[in-house]
Order: sequence, then structure tokens, then C-alpha cells
Amino acid sequence: MSYKSSTCQKVWNRLLSGFVLDALEAKSDETQVSAADVQTMIGTASSMSWVKAEPVGEGEEYRGQSGAEVHASALTFHESPVHLSVVTTG
Repeated sequence: MSYKSSTCQKVWNRLLSGFVLDALEAKSDETQVSAADVQTMIGTASSMSWVKAEPVGEGEEYRGQSGAEVHASALTFHESPVHLSVVTTG
């Protein structure tokens, strides 16, 4: 498995801009996420059923759900993870 730093360089500024904008829009009274919260979410994502979905481009896409509150998606390319997101509405 090989990783290309050029791929990261191509998208880094867009990723960083997105994080900065999210931080600027965040309310100051929002609760901080703890390490335990992250561990719980990883456990939830690990135990949910994942279903293969049709990818928009290259790679393989998978989607998962745990109840009505947790939704996840993952994209892999040549068996290497490219992107993973877990969103909770609860």
C-alpha cells in the first residue's frame, strides 16, 4: 500500500479552509468532545452493519447506520481508507 503526499497537498488548503470556517461558525457554548466520546463513536462505527453503495467516482463506498441517530460513510481505494465520516443527530 502506498500513499502519495501529492494527493494531500492538492486538497490540504480546501480541508483547512473548511475546518477554519466550521470553527468560526461554532457557538461558544457548544460542549467539548472528550476522548471517551470519540472512543464510544469508534465503537459504534465498528459494530454497525456496513452496506456497499455505488461510489460517485473511483473506489468502493460503504454506508452504515446505528438506529436513527448515527449515520456513517466510508470510501476506500485499493483497500486503503480514503475518507470516513460518522454523524450523530442525538
